[in-house]
Amino acid sequence: MRLMILAIDGMDFELTQRWLSRLPNLRRLAEDGCFRPLPSVFPPDSVPAWISFYLGVEPGEHGVLQSIDYVNADRGTMPDVSTFAGKTFWDAAGRAGRRVAVLNAFLAYPVWPVNGVMVSGPVFASGEPQSYPTSVLGGLPAAHLGGFVEFPSSARLPAFARATHEIARRQTAQAEALARQTDWDLFFVTFLTLDRVQHFYWRFHDRTDPTYPTDRTDPSFPREGDLSNVILEHYQLLDETIGRLLNCQPPDCATLVLSDHGHGRRPTRLFHVNEWLRGEGLLEAPLGAANPFSKARLLEFAKRAALEGARQLALEDAAFALAQLIPKGKRQALQRSDFSLGNSASLARRDAFGGNSPSGGIRLNEPALETAGMSVEAVRRSLAHTLARICDPLTGERIAEWVAPREALICGVHADSFPQLLYQLRPNWGTDPSLFGTPFSYSPLHRRLSGGHRPTGVLFASEELAAALPDRVDLPRLGEFVREMHAGTCAPR
Repeated sequence: MRLMILAIDGMDFELTQRWLSRLPNLRRLAEDGCFRPLPSVFPPDSVPAWISFYLGVEPGEHGVLQSIDYVNADRGTMPDVSTFAGKTFWDAAGRAGRRVAVLNAFLAYPVWPVNGVMVSGPVFASGEPQSYPTSVLGGLPAAHLGGFVEFPSSARLPAFARATHEIARRQTAQAEALARQTDWDLFFVTFLTLDRVQHFYWRFHDRTDPTYPTDRTDPSFPREGDLSNVILEHYQLLDETIGRLLNCQPPDCATLVLSDHGHGRRPTRLFHVNEWLRGEGLLEAPLGAANPFSKARLLEFAKRAALEGARQLALEDAAFALAQLIPKGKRQALQRSDFSLGNSASLARRDAFGGNSPSGGIRLNEPALETAGMSVEAVRRSLAHTLARICDPLTGERIAEWVAPREALICGVHADSFPQLLYQLRPNWGTDPSLFGTPFSYSPLHRRLSGGHRPTGVLFASEELAAALPDRVDLPRLGEFVREMHAGTCAPR
């Protein structure tokens, strides 16, 4: 049996369920086969999620945890393709004699030799698409492939929406051509546009968002167009894409439609984990920073005051434009609070994985704790107990959904890539690395980036596959299922 896999980055289960009556091709798949929630990985970010699907293993097995810095589009955080090239489910299928056609697989760039065709583009960088064999690309309609570089201002949002819709249409035409022109047993295409649309347009869609623009006196209100339906329109556009690609299927072909994670409102509140740890006596500011007039403190207070002022006055676009005048290295150091953290002697520290999302962790400096005569396990238990009971100063509600030791959630040869203490905050709370000031603040960039990842994506399967799916399946297990279905081999361990 042949298999067509249509992957849509960021398609959310709750939104899809709500809008299913407006998505006729997905509704037909659900009625004839199945429609299920698909749990992602921890953290639910595209990089660890897609690699887990490609390899059919949990992040603790592959160890790639990078999150994407959407503000800086920092390509330096992208994983080395050699960590998974030649090891994916389509590579396994190719070694089993199956002909594959792979288009726009996230992170899979540069392309590598496969038993069939592979076409991909660069991730969050300018560059040309590539294909294997090289002759294939010239025979396909042109389309933007890979990640997106632009971070649109409020004034650019209407045009950016139109451009993103057009990119999806061109990618659809390219996928149709590849499906019709190529002899394949396994067809895999990824669409990345929906995730970006939800990141930038969530607050226009969600009337409960505190930055939902209610009138045109709001400085962040676009000067043209109604953006409230941009997300729904893109769901409908991709539903049309699915219908067109289903019409390209040869006989005896099954279908999977899936996403790597869901999407919802990005946190509007931030918890400053390192400042809390400093208050607990586990993180020491660099020498001299204890002085209230030190450069580190003054810079941090100035940064936070400027961001909060821009947030209150809805001048985030102006603040972002001014920040671009700062040399990139210094700008990123300022964003990460390197000037106040870079040389700190810490016994515990917020880990960078998960970015500013609700998913995160605290890394303990085990040698330093042992030198100080402190029990690592006792410190971890104390931090978990305290963090689980921290409350929102405005509502009195606890900010954490759960706090757990690493080994309770993560296993595998790369489990040590995760910090020793993991947490999941409530959806409205993210974290920030900076020191000094209050441990609680508002997210200063929510108007510019209002959508964030949820842990539950979607899974649609055609009738031929619905009964064969495991009763309990998440993204890594689905990758393992695809590998075993088309290669008869277990995932690499």
